Amino acid sequence: MPNYAYLRVSTDAQDVQNQKHGVLEYANQQGITNLHYVEDTVTSKKHWKERGIGDLLSQAG
Repeated sequence: MPNYAYLRVSTDAQDVQNQKHGVLEYANQQGITNLHYVEDTVTSKKHWKERGIGDLLSQAG
C-alpha cells in the first residue's frame, strides 16, 4: 500500500525540496516505505478541495 506525502508551496519561486528532504528523513526513521509525493503550487487562499490534497483525499475515500 502506498504512503503519500503532500507538499505545497505558494509560488513558482519556491520549491518543495526542503519539505521533501524532511519528509523522507522522517519516513526513514519511522520505517515508512513506498512513499509517493503529491506536489502542489497553490495559494493557501484556494479551498483545500481545489488543491492537490483535495484530489488525493477524494481518491482515498
